[in-house]
Amino acid sequence: MLVDAPVSRYPYSDDGHIAVRADADWFDPLLALSFAAAATERIQLATGVLLLPEHHPLVVAKQAATLDVLSAGG
Repeated sequence: MLVDAPVSRYPYSDDGHIAVRADADWFDPLLALSFAAAATERIQLATGVLLLPEHHPLVVAKQAATLDVLSAGG
């Protein structure tokens, strides 16, 4: 969840507000990719951003290895 009432101005928009609602759902990228991998055989998947310091590195390693196996390396 995002901050409900940010104090600082968001620098990447003209009005200073982020374009995502504060109550929007944010999915775990590796779990979301696993879901997508189960639904396709032809699309290659990737995540543009993974904030590793926000996760335990061993859990992320296991999730990434599992995703690699389930998606056949795709």
